[in-house]
Amino acid sequence: MRGLSAVLQANATLAIVLFVSSAALAASVQGGAPPAVAGGSPAIVSVAWERLGLVVDLGPPGSYDSAGALNPFVLKDGGTYRMWYRGSDGMRNRILYATSSDGLVWTKHGVAIDVLTAPYYFDGAAAQSVMKEGSTYKMWFGGGFWSGPYGLSGQIYYAESTDAATWSFKGVALPEGAAGSWDGGVVQYPNVMKDASGTYWLSYGGWSGYEGQTTRLGLASSSDGIRFTRTRADPTLDRGAAGSWDSYGINMPFLLSDTPGQMWYSGGDNVHTAIGVAFSFDGSTWIKRPDNPEFSAGPAGTWEGVGVLGESLLRDGFTLYMYYTGNDGSHLRIGLARRVALATSSGNGMFDSRTPGARYLPRPVQPDLEARGSQGTQSDEQEISTVVHPVATTPARESIPLSSAPAGTAGRVAGAPAGRAIDPIDERSATR
Repeated sequence: MRGLSAVLQANATLAIVLFVSSAALAASVQGGAPPAVAGGSPAIVSVAWERLGLVVDLGPPGSYDSAGALNPFVLKDGGTYRMWYRGSDGMRNRILYATSSDGLVWTKHGVAIDVLTAPYYFDGAAAQSVMKEGSTYKMWFGGGFWSGPYGLSGQIYYAESTDAATWSFKGVALPEGAAGSWDGGVVQYPNVMKDASGTYWLSYGGWSGYEGQTTRLGLASSSDGIRFTRTRADPTLDRGAAGSWDSYGINMPFLLSDTPGQMWYSGGDNVHTAIGVAFSFDGSTWIKRPDNPEFSAGPAGTWEGVGVLGESLLRDGFTLYMYYTGNDGSHLRIGLARRVALATSSGNGMFDSRTPGARYLPRPVQPDLEARGSQGTQSDEQEISTVVHPVATTPARESIPLSSAPAGTAGRVAGAPAGRAIDPIDERSATR
């Protein structure tokens, strides 16, 4: 259970213990309504992701990420890209920290959240979500233990920092659910957004604790971001039907603050893992995109040939990027992809505009939030697939570092041996 190879072979990153060990590696709404989709139903468009290569490789032997680098969360903070990710040394998971000036070449800074230290003495820590408010960095993460009625346990914790590297624990943000509930064994993989009213919304993965059960997604809310309350007793999104790509379990939700009605998540069938998308009109009830998964494993034999998972989306300039975990069957590493929209009409269906004879014209993704100001936001599908009406062209903007990265470019970790490409990436998913 605690060996990395056992975890990887178990293909268990989705179901439960992502933060407990490297083995775990491989009713009514309260406090208001979740953010809803604005502007009606988005039309379905075909979406492609252009792979840019591996950006964070394994560390040297004996380092905290020598056995795995995965589950990134990336925040652009002024001119600095900040990444927190899960590092595995083969026995335990920790949250590690890295920075970059261009989003491609990363400098590692060591441990952000450690294990076996006061005040909680975690056996494992991972799966973080970070936002910056004023001068304070806020992190929600999974802390786990090799103990409890099911042999392991895990809750979501909250911490703050003024420098993004050293963190002060503030307590448990969301505990496990009641015994016997769908999330009564472990809660994990938090993703937090804050809406215009000041309410914090926490999407998360949960496990019942019973053998043979799987992970599902839930939702909780908070007025202060420190203590969260579940908004409903049942999951907001369940695993797929038998034989589907996500039949074994779903986990690792990710939402962008400017498109709260669109959620990415990781799923698997106990052989391969991939990344899918779901839509919601109220932020609580989600419908999976019918052509899922949106992002799948790379070619066989590559660093991501077995599966992809653990996505972190970043809108930078005109472009939407996805940092993700790649699995080659033996190791997990972090790669980068760039989104390309291929405009197509669904003809009919729940996400169609319902405009007779509508055509859809490609448009560039909206600029980043700073550039948008008070102009408002739309989902990618709404802005990329536009019914034929006059469309104002988007003002020209300076090209940004990530946007200028050519296809297939491999990022390099600062200090990596000369001539070593950080381009092949492997990814896997451990559910147990």
